[in-house]
Amino acid sequence: MMFEHKQLRKHKEFIKKAIDSGSEINVKKVLQNNGAIIIDKLRQHIRKEDEILYRIALEEMNPDEIREMEIALK
Repeated sequence: MMFEHKQLRKHKEFIKKAIDSGSEINVKKVLQNNGAIIIDKLRQHIRKEDEILYRIALEEMNPDEIREMEIALK
């Protein structure tokens, strides 16, 4: 999953460079390509976090720790 974070950074940089270029055409083109990739990868990544990491956390944490985490996330 850490590799996925690196992949997302790469696309974020493409978008940032396009915005910095000041070219509306370039921004639209880059957003169409890289924006779609980022959205797809984020959906996949969040699904993995929900299905894998969240389950592991629930299996490893005791009820008090889970309550603390829920409070911290509010």
